[in-house]
Amino acid sequence: MPKRIVDKHIMELLGMHKGRGYRFGTIFHVFARKGRFHNQSDIWKNLLFLIEQKKIVKVQGYTRPFYGIPLTRADGSQYLTINQGFEDEEIDVDQ
Repeated sequence: MPKRIVDKHIMELLGMHKGRGYRFGTIFHVFARKGRFHNQSDIWKNLLFLIEQKKIVKVQGYTRPFYGIPLTRADGSQYLTINQGFEDEEIDVDQ
């Protein structure tokens, strides 16, 4: 059985920044800076796998989706903090 290395790297990155949403391009560039040269196809497939496993969520920004591990408010709703320009904003996760 093949080892899933890319999903572990994604979970490591998003786990260090729980509650923060990242775009695909940001994830790809962070991996490259760390010397983890995964191809785009492997990253996409593993993002979809982690969403299916309900380990991460995807929220839609103005133009692109963001991926992350959501935080939970006192009322039970979940959200990611994303930055689409100048300010951080909270985006609710669709349940």
